[in-house]
Amino acid sequence: MTQQNAFRSALAKDVIQYVALKRTLGRNFENATRVLLHLDGFLAGLGKPLRDLTPETFRKWSQTLESLSPNTKLARMQVVRNFCIYRRHWRRVALFRIPASSRNDPRRCNPISFPNTKWRGCLRTATRSQMIPRGPLYVG
Repeated sequence: MTQQNAFRSALAKDVIQYVALKRTLGRNFENATRVLLHLDGFLAGLGKPLRDLTPETFRKWSQTLESLSPNTKLARMQVVRNFCIYRRHWRRVALFRIPASSRNDPRRCNPISFPNTKWRGCLRTATRSQMIPRGPLYVG
């Protein structure tokens, strides 16, 4: 549908890799590619070279979708959101950054780890316990 060099913004390399990944996974990615091409053209046409997609530029791009129905607009924004999730995962780039203060929040729930001896005791107790007939774990 689109040539590889049709993407012109600073995000072009990441967009091309994202589209290639989705197509490699067997997805028909034509509509999403068009949406990303529209976003890329918008970013390239801003006049000033942007290194990344910011919340402000995303808002401006979203305003260009005002003439569309709400569901279509939402679907196109979802395509860009999925692309941002891909970039955050593979490129460690986030559109909306988490404040450093919330990363070290003492109220965060940390996983509980038990020593191996505790697990062995739990397993031993479970294997010794009497199975209840008609219970969910009863094999008879």
